[in-house]
Amino acid sequence: MTHKEYLLSAEWNKKRHIILKRDWYKCVCCNSQDYLEVHHRTYKTLWTMLEIYDLYTLCNKCHKLIHKNTKIIWWEIVQKRKRKKKFIKK
Repeated sequence: MTHKEYLLSAEWNKKRHIILKRDWYKCVCCNSQDYLEVHHRTYKTLWTMLEIYDLYTLCNKCHKLIHKNTKIIWWEIVQKRKRKKKFIKK
């Protein structure tokens, strides 16, 4: 199965909806609820059970920024996610 075929599959659609729900249907960078996409941080876990931990919800604007400047943007996302988890636990 090619990557393009995978993105059109029922399996991907199911994972995509799980990630959107986990991330509260908001971009993990800017909290936008518009034009959401699910991004693979890496492709190392593609087609495995661990893939779900490598996926994030992004708006299309942040998604484009990440592909332009991966190192800086991903560090910011990790920091926001850590703060978000602390907030949810309280």
